Amino acid sequence: MTGYRARPSEDYAEEKHPISVFLHRIYERPCRFVVKHAKATLAVAVLLVVATIPAFLNLGSEFMPPLNEGTLLYMPSTLPGLARPKPRRSSRSRTASFAPYPRWAACFGKAGRADTATDPAPSR
Repeated sequence: MTGYRARPSEDYAEEKHPISVFLHRIYERPCRFVVKHAKATLAVAVLLVVATIPAFLNLGSEFMPPLNEGTLLYMPSTLPGLARPKPRRSSRSRTASFAPYPRWAACFGKAGRADTATDPAPSR
């Protein structure tokens, strides 16, 4: 029964298939025009490429502006069975190690699990 359903109900020649007839009707005139006017088609294509050169030269090396926000994201990770006072001690030592830098304004720490999409080991 399944094999019977999978077979097409009607077999069409390629020239008479409804989809082929529709596509031929859409593409036949533009294709004939392009073949008949091959040199003009190539000239238009070359002109379009040449017209993009000024825009290409103004792009520069990067598409994004420089991000000089002055923010540093440092995400240390620890083992799941960490004793309760250990994260606080770790955060304090990290703050002390960053303190000598004059641009450093604050250091924030968090103990526990973050429910984020980038968490490699989600809690669920």
